[in-house]
Amino acid sequence: GKTRINLDGDIVVGDADQIREIIKSSNDAGRLVTTIRLNSAGGSLLESVRIAGILRYAKTATAVLDGAKCASACFIIFAAGSEKYAHYSAQL
Repeated sequence: GKTRINLDGDIVVGDADQIREIIKSSNDAGRLVTTIRLNSAGGSLLESVRIAGILRYAKTATAVLDGAKCASACFIIFAAGSEKYAHYSAQL
């Protein structure tokens, strides 16, 4: 009953709309999006702010897993998580 989203690579225009659609379709299917896993060196600042707003509204946790990287604009998304998880080997 739960869904996790992976955001890998550069953050580009359109990512916020895709994440919003994934959350909506998951909710419509009765599945709760619990976490977004981040692995990005950054990208569009404006798109990161839009994604952060979506995650705050959805009360979604953020995570940077073992060996993953979350830098620059990605950190805005990480900070918006209702709960934040970072592996000790993650690069923030």
